[in-house]
Amino acid sequence: MPCSEPPASQDLKFPPVRVDGSLTQLDLETLMMRSTQRPQPEDVASSLEDSNYDMLGDGVMDVSDDEAHTASIASTDGPTPDDTSDDFTDDEAEYEMGGRGLHDSVYSSQAEHPDQQASMHPTVMGEDSTLTEVPSYLSGSESSWRITLDEQPTDNDKVVQGGNVIQSSTDYTDELPQVFSRYGCGEVRLSVKAALSRDPLPTPDSYKILYIGMPERWAEDITTAQIAMALGAYPSISKSVMVRGQIEPYVPVPQVSRCIHLEVVTSRGKPTHVVVKLENGNQLEFRQNTAADSADRPDLVVMCHRTQPHSSTEREAIDFARKIFGSAKIPCIDLAQVIPHGTASLVQDSTALQVHVEGRDDPNADYELKAVLPLNHRGFSRLDPSQLNRHLAHISPHLMSRDTKENKKVHTSWIGNKTNILMKKASVPLPLAKMLISALVLCVLIPALFQGAAFAPMLLQKASRSVSASSLLPEVENVNPDITPIASMSSSVVSSASSSPAPTAMRALTVLPASAKQPGPKTKAKCASTGSFEIHTTGDHQFVLRPSKAFASRRKRSQLQIQISRQSQLVPIRYKRIMTGEYIVDLEHEYPFDKFNVSIATHSKPLLRQSFEVMLGHNKSVLDQFMDRAKMGLFNTQDALRNVSLIAAQHMQTCIHVRDINVAIAQQHIQRAQHNVAIASEQILRARQKIQEQLNQLKLNGRLARQLPEATWVGLREVTAPVRTSSAMKKARMNALRLRCRMEMMAGLSEKDSKEKQSWACSKVRGDA
Repeated sequence: MPCSEPPASQDLKFPPVRVDGSLTQLDLETLMMRSTQRPQPEDVASSLEDSNYDMLGDGVMDVSDDEAHTASIASTDGPTPDDTSDDFTDDEAEYEMGGRGLHDSVYSSQAEHPDQQASMHPTVMGEDSTLTEVPSYLSGSESSWRITLDEQPTDNDKVVQGGNVIQSSTDYTDELPQVFSRYGCGEVRLSVKAALSRDPLPTPDSYKILYIGMPERWAEDITTAQIAMALGAYPSISKSVMVRGQIEPYVPVPQVSRCIHLEVVTSRGKPTHVVVKLENGNQLEFRQNTAADSADRPDLVVMCHRTQPHSSTEREAIDFARKIFGSAKIPCIDLAQVIPHGTASLVQDSTALQVHVEGRDDPNADYELKAVLPLNHRGFSRLDPSQLNRHLAHISPHLMSRDTKENKKVHTSWIGNKTNILMKKASVPLPLAKMLISALVLCVLIPALFQGAAFAPMLLQKASRSVSASSLLPEVENVNPDITPIASMSSSVVSSASSSPAPTAMRALTVLPASAKQPGPKTKAKCASTGSFEIHTTGDHQFVLRPSKAFASRRKRSQLQIQISRQSQLVPIRYKRIMTGEYIVDLEHEYPFDKFNVSIATHSKPLLRQSFEVMLGHNKSVLDQFMDRAKMGLFNTQDALRNVSLIAAQHMQTCIHVRDINVAIAQQHIQRAQHNVAIASEQILRARQKIQEQLNQLKLNGRLARQLPEATWVGLREVTAPVRTSSAMKKARMNALRLRCRMEMMAGLSEKDSKEKQSWACSKVRGDA
C-alpha cells in the first residue's frame, strides 16, 4: 500500500568549507591543469592564469612537487618562488610531517596589496583555499591513531619499559563483547608491553626478515613497511640517498623470506635443529650454535599466529624453533592477523612485544594478568616508528655492535690508529715479540748485506725526502676556495696565507698561487649565497669535506660527485654522507705520501664546482712497509686457517651426523630382522610340539588296541562297523590323513617326491587318490 506521506529524509551535516572567490571565475579546463615545471622567481607572472600551480590532496600522502614546503599557488594571487620556505629542512619534512596538519607545514606569503586584501575576504597562510584546507574532523587524526607507549624506568639504566592501553571494557556502555566475557571479570583491558632501548638503532645497510606461519599478503606488506619506517627513524647521523634530485634519509629495503614448512630434525630421539623451507625452494638450517656472521642468518624472525589454533605438532615445532632462535640470539616478534583470544597463552617476557590481557572485578582493586597474547598486524602498524626502532635496538644487540664498530673504524684519527697499533704490539707476550722482531730483522738485513751499496743509498734517500718534506710543507689554517658555476669553465683558485709549521704538516693542504683572473662582483655574490666546502684531513688515507653554513642551511641539497686523481690517474675511493652535510672520504688503497687532486661538482641546483690539492699517504720506511705486509699476511693466514678449520669442523659434524643417522637406521633394520626370526622360530617350535603330541597320542592308542582281547576286538568291530564304514567317516578319515600328511611334510618327516621317504599318512592319501 503506497504511503501518502513522503519518506523522512536523512539530514547530513558537513563541515563548513570556505572557497577562494578567485577560483569560481575559472573554467573547468583551467582548474584541471597540472604542471611539473616550476617557474623561476623572476619569470613568474602576477596573475593566476599565467602561473603554474599544483593541486594538493588531502593529508600528507599527496604533496606538491616541493614536498609540501609551500602553499598551493591556487590559493594565492602572487608568485611563489621555489625557495620561499628556507625555515624547513629535509629532515623536518621527513620526520615531522606525520604529526602535523597540512596547514602547519605550509609556509607562504601573500603578494596582494593591502587595498586588494580589504576588498576581498581575508586570506591567511592559504587556509581559505579548498585545495589546501584540512577539515576540523581530520585534524589530529594521526596522533589519535598512532600508538605511543608510555615509558617507565627499569633497573637497567639502558632500558625502559613501554606500555599503553589499546582497548578496554570501559569503552563499551552495553554488555561486554564475547571475547571479554570469557575471562570472567567485570573490567578487562588490553595493554601493549615492550622493552625499549635508550639508544636508537642506526640505519643498517641491509635487513633480512623471515616470516614463519604464512601470513596474508596485506599483513606481510604493512608489517614490512612498518619495520622499514622504524629502521629509517634514526634521529641523528645516518646515510642518505638522492631521490629526484633531493637528499633523503637512506632506508634499506628489507629482504623478505617466507617459510612454507618448518621441520624439526631429531637425532637419537632428541631434536637437534630446525630446517626452514622457503617459498623460493631454498632451505635454511638453524642450530643452537648458528654463527652470528652467517649469510643465511635473518636479522628478525616474525612468528605469525593463525586465526585458528595450531595443531599440537605445529605448536611443538614453533616452540622448539623459538628456543633455537633464542639460543642463537636471533630476535623474534610474535604477531597475529587477529588477537587470538582463548588460545594458549604465550610465556610472559618483559623484553618482548606482547599484549597483556588484564582483568578485575572490583573497580578499586588492581588489575591481574589473565593472558599474554601476540599483537595483531594492524596494531603493529600503528606503533610509533621511533619507539619500534628502539625496541629493535634492544632485541638486536648484534646490529648495535656492528654499527658501533663501523663508526669507530670510520672516525678513528691517525693518532688513534697509531695508538691502537702500539696497544696491539704491547699486548703481545715479550718472548714471542722478541722472537718475531729478530726474525723480521734478519729477513731484512741479510739481503741488505749482500746488496750493500745498492740498498743503503735508497734508505738514505727516502729518509732525506721525508725530512725535507716535513720541514718545507706548512700547515694551512684558512683556505678560501672560489666557487665557479658549471656554466663557466674557468678553474677554481685556492688562496691562503702560510702560517708556522705544525706537527701535522705532512697531511696539510698545499698552497697554490692565486689566479690572475678575478671573478666579477655578480659571481662573488652568487658564491657567497651558495657557499662552499672545506677540506680537513683526518688520517693517512682519509679526509672530510665540510660544507659552509650557507650551503648547509639551504633547503635543497644536491649530491656531490667526488673525484680524486694522483699523477693524472684516478684513485678509487669510497665516501659516506652524514646528516650534518659532511662527506667522509676514504682511499680504498694505501699510497706513499704524495699530492692528490680533489675535485667536487654538483649536477643540480645549487650548482658547484670546486677543487683542492691535499697531501695524503703514509710516510713509512721500507722496513715499516715490510712489517705491515708481514702482519697483514699473518692476519690473512689466520683468517684463512680459521675459515678452513670452521668449514672442516662443519663437514666433520655433518659427516658424523649422517653416520649417526645411518647407524641408527641399520640398527633398526637389524632389530626388525631379529624380531622376525624370533617369531618364525617360535612358530616352528609350536608346530613341532603339536606334531609330537599327536604322534604320542597315536602310539598310546595303538598300545591300548593291542592289549584288548581278540574277541572283544572282533565284537567291537562288528558293533562299530556301520559307523566306521559310513561315507561320512571315510571322508573325515581322509581329511584327517591329508591334514596329517601336510603337517608331516611341513615338519620334514615326509617328502613329496620320494615314495620311500613318505610317511604312512601320505602314502595312504596317495593310494586312495
